[in-house]
Amino acid sequence: MLSTAGPAKLIQRPVADLIENYGQPIKQLDNGAETTRWLFHVDSQQYLEATIDQQTNRVEQLVL
Repeated sequence: MLSTAGPAKLIQRPVADLIENYGQPIKQLDNGAETTRWLFHVDSQQYLEATIDQQTNRVEQLVL
């Protein structure tokens, strides 16, 4: 298995872990499918976008 660090360690983790690390999302977008996209303001120059599986309530994908 590959070792992960930084935000990547939150992939396939519960959304509670994501909120614990980055606070509440500033925006939630419904994809109309089985996922939603959450946008987090990391700092003055960076945002984090997370794709959340609505059935499992876990993080599927992260884009920084």
